Amino acid sequence: MKISSKLVLPKKTKPSTFVYEIKPTNFGTLQDDKKMTALSKFFQTLSSIQKPIRIIMLKEPLELEMGVEIKYLQIPRTYVISSESLDLILEQIGLEYAVVASAPNWKIRSENISNVVLEDLNFIKCYTLYKIPSTLPAAWAHSLLSKTDVVSIWIKPIENHKAISQMIRYTGLVGTSAAKSHSARYSFQKGQEVLEALSRQETKLFNCSVVVMIKASDLRSLNTADKNFKTSMRANLALFDATSAMQKQMLVEGIGKVLYFELGSTAIFYPFVSADMIEVPNGIPLGINLNTAAPVIYDYTQRENYNILLLASSGAGKSVTAKTCLARLSAKYPDAAVFIIDPNGEYEAVAKHLKLSLIKTTQESKLGLEPFKLFTPSDAADILGDITKAHDTIRKEFRAKADGCNSVRELYNKISDEAKRFLVDLVEGPISNVLQGDLRFENKTVISLRGTSGEERTSMLLLLVLGKIWKQINSIPTRIPKILLIDEGWMLFQMASAGRFLNMIARVGRKFNVIFMFVTQRPEDVIENDFGRAIADNAGTKILLQNTEQASEKIKNAMILSDLEADMLKSFDKGECLFLTKDYRLRVQISPTKEELRIFSTTPTEF
Repeated sequence: MKISSKLVLPKKTKPSTFVYEIKPTNFGTLQDDKKMTALSKFFQTLSSIQKPIRIIMLKEPLELEMGVEIKYLQIPRTYVISSESLDLILEQIGLEYAVVASAPNWKIRSENISNVVLEDLNFIKCYTLYKIPSTLPAAWAHSLLSKTDVVSIWIKPIENHKAISQMIRYTGLVGTSAAKSHSARYSFQKGQEVLEALSRQETKLFNCSVVVMIKASDLRSLNTADKNFKTSMRANLALFDATSAMQKQMLVEGIGKVLYFELGSTAIFYPFVSADMIEVPNGIPLGINLNTAAPVIYDYTQRENYNILLLASSGAGKSVTAKTCLARLSAKYPDAAVFIIDPNGEYEAVAKHLKLSLIKTTQESKLGLEPFKLFTPSDAADILGDITKAHDTIRKEFRAKADGCNSVRELYNKISDEAKRFLVDLVEGPISNVLQGDLRFENKTVISLRGTSGEERTSMLLLLVLGKIWKQINSIPTRIPKILLIDEGWMLFQMASAGRFLNMIARVGRKFNVIFMFVTQRPEDVIENDFGRAIADNAGTKILLQNTEQASEKIKNAMILSDLEADMLKSFDKGECLFLTKDYRLRVQISPTKEELRIFSTTPTEF
């Protein structure tokens, strides 16, 4: 409940000592129960403070290098300032935060009656909130940042006995008009409810003031911004006043009209709305947060594991998104090993751009894909059973005779004639050539399977190539990042041994500093397959682009998306995605440079 008061200015206080930046959430896309959890933590924080706090939300400039292009962006930031330490309160409530050296400040050149001039010659005009409608959504104050440059909220707790005394006076005042006015009767009822809750110590009362600021480079632009702001505020029934001769105090100290708010009503002040992912200095720029226009700068080392799952339907921008991630990681970590398993030849052009060697399996022989040199004997036996689709009796024989074998031919020579029928193509057929040899892939390689005949043979080569790469990865020092990208990885789920091997990589990849990117345009094969679900569950980062309506519903259920997030998947434009990690749920536009788009996409004008 909000109660208006007469214009009272908060007393000037000493400069704040403690400044915090609290890790936000994507409040707007959270499910209702998670929204309530976030609000509950905010209420607990306000209930625990003993002294006034000031919340400042503002836009800060950022110069960002994206490929060969430089972009200049405005990113939102939220600070909490207090004269008392809030560390213990924040830790007990479970809010993640960072201690900041100093609060935002403005270097003022001069003060006019209706504005302030900064040292950089920009003009600032400040407004105080003095009237709002009875119903506003949670986090309403944060939405003001889209129409202004700074939002300042001053909150002072009122001691319980003083709050009760003030509410008694208030209900007595409005009670005299309750019989004559519906609005007065409503205010009286709400006042009685708050008074009873205060008496039971179930809520608290606060003095609050809201000040917003707009900035412009000249007076003409300032006047235009002033008109636009007032028009937008009238549309949502909130009234602000640009108090004359108070502009400097409003800017520097957040001084404004004081209103009374009950604890539950402070939900409109919830400030930790946008979880902008700006993980500098080690992050890579991937795109733009469509909710805030802030850049998305992603640091894989901040995740609980280094697995990236990318799901999309055909035509959604999957290939460009994956290649953009790959290019940015390669640029950030030039010494990283890079291995790309490419069933359809989509990364052949990327190999030249990123200076990777290219191996085309249809044009090579003696690739050294001998299963017994890549896997343990028992695993090699299981893989051979899957490749040849041998029945259980033959599989058991493979496993029984595999110990001590160094090649498929050695196993072939040890097994029965009936079992030999299943291995003869691998020993004497054309495919036997790729098993031979001892070729070592370079540490920056694209392996293209384009032109391989048949899905089964492609799946077999995928698994054997993956086994060879994984063995090579194990020989590279852990300190060196390794990027392993598998395109159309769903093909591997056709073999149980391949599914198990993939899951092993997903589980232990971080130990070897492996950034494992699993890319597919068939989400159902990930969600509805036990091995696929394990990959999804072990993906610390999920990038979900546009999907069909049916696939979106399945993704929603499997990954616990909100209704709004599921609807987004159905309507995304090309290159738009949900970017999900443990701490972030972002709606992102992937942003390749023009040069990258020309190389990465077959239809660059449509991205």
